[in-house]
Amino acid sequence: MRMKNFFLRLRSYLLSGIVVVAPVAITLYIIWWMMDTIDRMVEAMLPREVDTITFLFTIPGFGFFVALAILILIGALARGVVGTFFIRKGEQVLHKLPVVRSIYAGIKQVFEAFLGSNSMSFREVGLIEYPRRGIWSLCFITGATQGEVQERTSDSVVNVFLPTTPNPTSGFLLFLPKEDIIILDMKVEQGLKMVISAGIVTPPYLPKGVNVGVEPPKK
Repeated sequence: MRMKNFFLRLRSYLLSGIVVVAPVAITLYIIWWMMDTIDRMVEAMLPREVDTITFLFTIPGFGFFVALAILILIGALARGVVGTFFIRKGEQVLHKLPVVRSIYAGIKQVFEAFLGSNSMSFREVGLIEYPRRGIWSLCFITGATQGEVQERTSDSVVNVFLPTTPNPTSGFLLFLPKEDIIILDMKVEQGLKMVISAGIVTPPYLPKGVNVGVEPPKK
């Protein structure tokens, strides 16, 4: 009996160790894999004749910072008059290619929606009753509905993205009246973590009017 309890305790310790170590190990592996992949890609783009460059690429993460610096430089040039001119000319060429223009336009719209400086996408988290009344789902407000969809609806509706768990990149686009959405105080990052973890990671919440460190009055 003691031996059985001993092995059960060892099994419990093993599972606890896996729960603690596995997420950290997987995260570190993914980061290492991404940095190593970027290092090799950037190293292949640069001339191999220079011994200094070959030596520097033996430092893990050097290629990542080189790629980061190149992206920052390109972004700075793109904000200028000359950069804007060349980007516009390049887009005109891409828009004339039959298949390439569709792929490029779709990818550009997605990146502008998520990363554009003027975009208001995914700035609010909300609750809606979906797929039926009494069942609540977490959603993200992507903006006010415009165009034909708004014109053909009697109410003033907004664009709502309903993500799937644990992959928030897929989901459903819904058009809902504003009064049917409960806007939450949590940040978009917190909402995404909650969706990805299937509700295991719940962001902290302090109701309005409650002060931290102040005990409620005794009755």
